[in-house]
Amino acid sequence: DTAMATAVVLNAKMRRTGICGAAETVLVDRAGAAANLKPVISVFPRTLTAIAGYVQTGLKDVTVSAQKNGVVLKATQPNANGQFVLAPLDPMKGPYDVVFTGENLTTAVIAGVPVVAEQSTTLNSSLDSVTMPASQSGTVNGNVGPAGARDNGLVRALQTVGSVPAVEVAHVNVDPLTGDYSLLLPTAAPRLLVYSNPLVTPLNFQPQAASAGKYKLEASAADYLTALGNEFTVTFGAILGGQNFTLAAAK
Repeated sequence: DTAMATAVVLNAKMRRTGICGAAETVLVDRAGAAANLKPVISVFPRTLTAIAGYVQTGLKDVTVSAQKNGVVLKATQPNANGQFVLAPLDPMKGPYDVVFTGENLTTAVIAGVPVVAEQSTTLNSSLDSVTMPASQSGTVNGNVGPAGARDNGLVRALQTVGSVPAVEVAHVNVDPLTGDYSLLLPTAAPRLLVYSNPLVTPLNFQPQAASAGKYKLEASAADYLTALGNEFTVTFGAILGGQNFTLAAAK
């Protein structure tokens, strides 16, 4: 079972990397080496590839994610000191857009962050952490059908941020019984910083006024075709309803 072998080797190497007990040797049955050795060994460059940095402390429920074309490939929450590490990352899928989101907070994006196999790309230090100003928010809600799509239905809020065509700002699972969903989205203009090496400090994020409060919703479910809605604008204190989706079964 190659998938199980890969998971076991990954755990053995990365669970406690600071001790001598971390795996140093992998024995592979010669009979299966041709098929199994490469996928097992190739997991290590992805595991050791990371993006790290610091975000403002004292905030609640901040999420930092590495995204590609609006799809979250890795996400984490910063520790009490504001430090975050996005790992493992596939170096073949770089560069990544690093997205900072949180409820009632202004979205921030560092676009085009490169990664190198088996190395960590450090964005900043604790002396110049990514700030996340407060934002007013508005609510959007609706329904996803048919009934068969509701067990694992998901709705994502996507936003264009300057030169970045789409980032995910929020997502929610639909109610498995009714298909209803609700999202609280920031109305403030998202802020953008295009990566450079080295990053100039202090970090000079630029508000993208044209994108303030503007989103598209994407609805998906297993065995159904993904649907993308039209752009809309959320406003402070308002509830935008009727954002409904009827997904078509995948053939």
